[in-house]
Amino acid sequence: MTFPEIVKTTLWDIIDEMSRSLSSFVKNPDKDFIRKRKLDFKKMMHLIISMESGSLNHELLKFFEYDFSVPTGSAFYQQRSKLSVSAFRHLLKEFNLKFPLKKFRGKYYLIACDSSEFNIARNLKDADTFHEPNGKSVSGFNMVHTISLYEVCSKRYLDLEVQPGRLKNEFQAICNLMDRYAYGGSPIFIADRGFSSYNVFAHAIENNVDFLIRAKDLNVQRFLGVGTLPDKLDTTIELILTRTQS
Repeated sequence: MTFPEIVKTTLWDIIDEMSRSLSSFVKNPDKDFIRKRKLDFKKMMHLIISMESGSLNHELLKFFEYDFSVPTGSAFYQQRSKLSVSAFRHLLKEFNLKFPLKKFRGKYYLIACDSSEFNIARNLKDADTFHEPNGKSVSGFNMVHTISLYEVCSKRYLDLEVQPGRLKNEFQAICNLMDRYAYGGSPIFIADRGFSSYNVFAHAIENNVDFLIRAKDLNVQRFLGVGTLPDKLDTTIELILTRTQS
């Protein structure tokens, strides 16, 4: 098999294995995905992962190869609501573990942590994600906040936290991600100034991971216990550059 075929087969094999122990990956283990349906657990996972930018009805038609008995959009929503977020976290973790990460200088995993925001379907009743009309939006919008771990050398996402836009807490998110870190080695968490706090540092130390987190000047003064900082934090070094003759 080619490498892309190996990757795809590996992904599907993990989903097959998950389907044999559903209790950890559904919201109600006693009844979810028990009955035989066209959109069972395996097909739901395959479909969600492979969906593109088309409408739901079009994606369903493509997935079921334009079969006349294709499930309805309503059936898709009902089945999707049974999936637990742990299903996708487990799939991402197990998939990454099948392909070793690259190490920096043979030892370290360089793990960047940063946030993004995504607009979702407008829903006035969802107070946790709805933002009132403002200068940027006449009718208001709904948004979720995500915090991701990205391994720089391997160019791979390792984990993700999703929070309602109005309830975002980046400190809690990075702590959760550190607690769940499952890739071993010697990780170095790299984050911007929005993540600097004593609790984050304590979580990193407790989880035995190194960290490089940028902080605002005022926070640096407080962390270091100093009244003032020098005007410049740059350090002058001497470096000799050479080139080889080929």
